[in-house]
Amino acid sequence: MRIISQNLMDFPYEQIVVAVDDNRVICWPVSNMGGRYYLLGKYNVCDRAREVFNSIFDYYKGTPQMEDGETLYLNNTFVMPEE
Repeated sequence: MRIISQNLMDFPYEQIVVAVDDNRVICWPVSNMGGRYYLLGKYNVCDRAREVFNSIFDYYKGTPQMEDGETLYLNNTFVMPEE
């Protein structure tokens, strides 16, 4: 699955860690957890950021999987809502 940030950066969900930081949804590459983070989306209130964070997981969880655990549809994309 891919995530498209509000500023139109494309991130592979399986290669990042997504987190909520106050009113922002951010991510780090799994390969560099101590490095720079990237902004996926910024919202007016913390609750909205948490809601979007949960929506990302729910969207990923709903992606059909094959029996061996491999993703069946690799072209699914979650686009970060503006608000």
